[in-house]
Amino acid sequence: MGYLIGAFLAVYFLIGRWNFLRLQDTVETVSAGADPRVWLIGMAGAAALFVSCFHYRGWWRSFRLQRIDAVILLFLSYTLLTIFWAPDAQLAFDKAYEISLLLAVALLLSIVRQRDAATNVAHGFFFTLLAVGAAMAFVSIYKSTGGRIAAPGGGPNTFGRNMGLTALAAIYFASRARATVTTKVVAAGMVVVALLLVLMCGSRGGLLSASMGSMTIIILSRTSLMRKAVFVGVIALLGTAALFFTPAGRNAIEVFEHRIVEQTFGNRYLSARDDLWSHALELGQLQPITGLGLNGYRANSWTYPHNLFLEVWVEGGAVGLTLLLLAGAVFLHGAWRSRHQISSAAVAALVLATVAAQTSGDLFDSRGVFLLMALISPVAAVQPNAVRWSNNTIRARKPLPSGDAKPAMA
Repeated sequence: MGYLIGAFLAVYFLIGRWNFLRLQDTVETVSAGADPRVWLIGMAGAAALFVSCFHYRGWWRSFRLQRIDAVILLFLSYTLLTIFWAPDAQLAFDKAYEISLLLAVALLLSIVRQRDAATNVAHGFFFTLLAVGAAMAFVSIYKSTGGRIAAPGGGPNTFGRNMGLTALAAIYFASRARATVTTKVVAAGMVVVALLLVLMCGSRGGLLSASMGSMTIIILSRTSLMRKAVFVGVIALLGTAALFFTPAGRNAIEVFEHRIVEQTFGNRYLSARDDLWSHALELGQLQPITGLGLNGYRANSWTYPHNLFLEVWVEGGAVGLTLLLLAGAVFLHGAWRSRHQISSAAVAALVLATVAAQTSGDLFDSRGVFLLMALISPVAAVQPNAVRWSNNTIRARKPLPSGDAKPAMA
């Protein structure tokens, strides 16, 4: 059942604000009852309660909110509270609906964390992320007619982020101790395809976040330098062949030269991100303590700042920004203490999502940051004495005090 919960959460993460009206080329909002996000969270919640109530009777008596859950819920609750001093009631209500979805997912993961199903939830999440990401990748290549590409669920920026996460999901499974040679070869091919599509989408934020995620997994992966060199060499060799000997590769080179070399470095074109960030810094100074309120930036502008920290600074002030940073600090503290059992691929995915949230999207679009923080942390709370399972798992330096723990997530 944990795998099913993870699958629901992965689809919720990937589809974004997509709804069935998009099939008719209609970009309109739908009621909560027709919102796919509500249905996915509802099904995941029902599965979590089924596991807790029927497999672990009396679980509520031992329910204990972990620190990472507490700070995430506290941050999201405060963000929701800012609706009371928001400058535009309608805009605030629209955003409050999406913050409520984030709260529901955070609460769901706090329940799942209490039992061993947490590891299966992570496996289900990354497996679905890999499967759906691979499908999106091949459909996009098949339908590509040149130029930048994207896929349902978002524009090129979202597509670039998702392809980067698809590459890390492939590494997540290839690094497991039970992975066969065939699995590793297929995963290497999927990594090359996904990174190629990051170039083809032309997203500078997607390219930056994928680069940071790749660097993270290379640094954190506790394998020998020789294995790291072989892995990087194989990916580089396959990537070079794909770039110069396939139509998709040649298209990727053209997009890179136009978007990165010419527009970014040559013309210093940043898609008005610098103006949005400067405006956010100015708006944040109007109410530096509590912020302007929910959706306060959009109420004073035509869009959002495309930066998670600046958005929180404008709308939640120093209080909101402190709570957000506190959530990150609590995660880092728990991750360091449990570094022997947390997958380096999962940590790299969190780094990728965090970097992507600084250049594109609003608070709901940054849901991957909160989802992955909570998703990676469960094992640390449930299995504090877990043993090393795979070469890609960060190992403990000291022997563990007891040996009654279960295997760690890959």
